[in-house]
Amino acid sequence: MMAKSLYTRVLLICLGTALLSLAASLVVFTTVGRERYQQNFRQFGRVELDLAIFLYRHGGPDALATYVARLDRDFDSTHFFVNAHGTDLVTGEDRSSLWPLVDNPNARKWAAVSAMKRFLEGSTAVSVTRSDDGTFAMIAESSPWITARAQLPYYLAILVGACLLQGLAAVRVVRSLRAIGDATARFGTGDLEARVTIPSRRDEVGTLARAFNGMADHVRELLLAQRRLIQDISHEFRSPLARLAFATELSRTADDRDAAADEIRRQVDCLAKLVSELVQLVRVEGDHRYQFVTSVSVDDVVRVVVAACRLNAEEHRSRLLVSGGSHRVCQGDEALVVRALDNLIRNALQYSPAEGDVEITVSDRGPHIAVSVRDYGCGVPDDMKERIFEPFFRVDDSRQFSTGGAGLGLAMVKRIMNAHDGAIEVEDAQPGLRMTLLFPALDDAAPSAHADAPAA
Repeated sequence: MMAKSLYTRVLLICLGTALLSLAASLVVFTTVGRERYQQNFRQFGRVELDLAIFLYRHGGPDALATYVARLDRDFDSTHFFVNAHGTDLVTGEDRSSLWPLVDNPNARKWAAVSAMKRFLEGSTAVSVTRSDDGTFAMIAESSPWITARAQLPYYLAILVGACLLQGLAAVRVVRSLRAIGDATARFGTGDLEARVTIPSRRDEVGTLARAFNGMADHVRELLLAQRRLIQDISHEFRSPLARLAFATELSRTADDRDAAADEIRRQVDCLAKLVSELVQLVRVEGDHRYQFVTSVSVDDVVRVVVAACRLNAEEHRSRLLVSGGSHRVCQGDEALVVRALDNLIRNALQYSPAEGDVEITVSDRGPHIAVSVRDYGCGVPDDMKERIFEPFFRVDDSRQFSTGGAGLGLAMVKRIMNAHDGAIEVEDAQPGLRMTLLFPALDDAAPSAHADAPAA
C-alpha cells in the first residue's frame, strides 16, 4: 500500500509540474512575450503605414490598392488604410466601426484575458496603427490564433509524452523501493537468504539495494557464527560438566574423598578457564580501534612475552630462540598484542616435540612489522590451515580440553589481528609450522631498546 501511495504521489507531482510549466509558459507568452511581440509589430506597422502613405500620395488609390493586395497575400491578413474619419482610402467604405475594438481602455487592461479567450474561440484580432499627425491609419485584421491552435495538438502530445516518461521513471523507482521493502520484511521474519534482486542501477536506489545486500550478508554471517559458537560452547561444556557430576557422586561414595575433591577442583578449574577464554574472545570481537591511541613496540612486546613463557618452555624441555628486530612501532592495544603473541608462542610449545626449539623472528616487511613463530611439530594439513582459527576447532578431534585446550587461542589471535588491521600467515616449515603476524607500522616509529639485541 505504501508503494502504491508513493507511486500515485510521484505521478501526480510530475503531472502537476508539467501542467504548471505549460500554464506558466502561456501566461508569460500572453503577458511579457505578447507585449514585446506587439511592440515589434507596431514598429513594423509604422513602416508599412509610411510606405502606404507615400504610395497613396504619389500613385493614388490604385497604387495603394496594389500594395494592400500584396500585404494581404504575404501576411495572410486583411489591411485597411483609412483617413482620420475612418474612410477607406481604396474603396471609400467606412471602417470606423473597427476602432472601438482596439481603443477601448478596458480591452487593453484585460488584454491577456482577451487574448486567451480569442485563442480558445479562434476569433480574429484587430490592430490600428496611426501616423504621427493622426491623418492616416492602418487597420490590420488577422487570425494569429489559427496557427497557435494548429500547434496545440503537438503541445498536448509533448505533454502526454512527458507524463508517460515521468510515470515510467516513477514506476521504476517505486518498484525498486518495493523490492527493497519486501526483502527487508522477509529478512526481518527470519529469512536470512532474502536479498534485493533489482536490475543493475548506479543511482542512490541501487546504492541502497547494494548496502542492504551487504548488510544482510554480514548479519547472516554473524548469526550463523553465533549459532555455531553456541553449539560449540554447549559441546565443550558437556564433557567437564559430566565429569564434574560424576566426581560429585563419587565424593559421596568413594573411600578417598580427597581424590574426588581434587577431581572436582580440576573440573571447576577447567570450566573457569573455559569461561575466561570465552569472555576474552567476546571482548576481542568488539571494535577496539577507538582505543588504539598508543604506540606499541612489537619488538619489546616479543621479548616480554618470551621471558614470561620461559617456564613453559622449560617444562617442555624446549628453547625459545629470538632473532632479528625492528625499530618501528604499531598503533594498538599493548595488552591485546601481548595476548596474541603469548597465545601463538604457547600454541607452538604445545605442539612442539620434546626438546624441540621454537624460533621467534622479528623483522620489517614493507609497511608491516612481521613476527614469525616456528615450531618443529607435525604441522597442519593444507585443508585445515584456515579452520585452525575457528573457535573450538582442533586438528586432532580426539583431543580433550583438559589436555589440549578449548581451541580458542588461535581464534583469539585472529580476532586481535583483525582488530589491529593486521594479518596472519600460515605456512609449512618442513618440518613444523610457521605462523607470521603482520602489524601495520607507523611512519613516526620510535627506536626499540632491544631492536639490535642478540638471539636468546
